[in-house]
Amino acid sequence: ADENESYSLTYRKISQYDNKGNLIKETYYHNRFNTHITEDGSSSYYTYKYDTKGNNIVRFYMNKKGGNSQKLIYQYDNKGNKVRSIEYENGVVKYIIETEYRYF
Repeated sequence: ADENESYSLTYRKISQYDNKGNLIKETYYHNRFNTHITEDGSSSYYTYKYDTKGNNIVRFYMNKKGGNSQKLIYQYDNKGNKVRSIEYENGVVKYIIETEYRYF
């Protein structure tokens, strides 16, 4: 890239909510402009799922341009504390986090 070129990057975000007010989908549109070209807008999105208590139990991310995906699954104890997170990247487990709460 020419060091004298300047770029402009714009984002547009659209958020959707369910009837309980929970965020269920965010879509991001990206456009990059420079002095020579205009790139087609790529997009990425997040979707969210909740349990009956309103806890976020699944977050899914997809980057349409690169085809990459990320899925996080959350588990909660009976007090509403997040006790386990599992992250998948492109369908493969990347990590598992387990949290233990002790009450005195």
